[in-house]
Amino acid sequence: MKALVRLLVACLVATPSLAEAKTYNCHVSKPLALYRNAEKADLKEINFPKLGSEPWEFTVEIKKGKKNDLDAATVRWPSDPIQIAGSFPVIPTAEGAIAFSAVQGGPCMFTVNACVAMVQIADQDFGKAKVSILPSALWTDDQTKKSDPFVAIIDGTCTWKDS
Repeated sequence: MKALVRLLVACLVATPSLAEAKTYNCHVSKPLALYRNAEKADLKEINFPKLGSEPWEFTVEIKKGKKNDLDAATVRWPSDPIQIAGSFPVIPTAEGAIAFSAVQGGPCMFTVNACVAMVQIADQDFGKAKVSILPSALWTDDQTKKSDPFVAIIDGTCTWKDS
């Protein structure tokens, strides 16, 4: 009996608790731009011919921070078309929901000198989640070199599991 108890304790110690790490496998749509005209708003797909037709898929691993540290999100996206791969501090925004800002050096898909995007993930039922990415975005006139901000929206779904 003691050997069984020791084995169970060893398994519990060797396995992270549900609160220690969580992995999201996410799939998002191509970026949309929000266009506003007077009282009307429309979303239109942003066409980036160089991106090809590969699916926009990435993983996010959330690891529990130490005593006084925030949790950390590590984004793994091999092609990283919007420059959000890396590790960033996480802010819990509600029960089962987090947000983080991904900050990178440029050049970037939506800006020039540096990249920043707010990423939000909200758990749903049965190991599913919704993800929303709001990158900082500028449209720059090639002739005048003046930039105007616009709203870019990228959303999708994730599956998750505690690890």
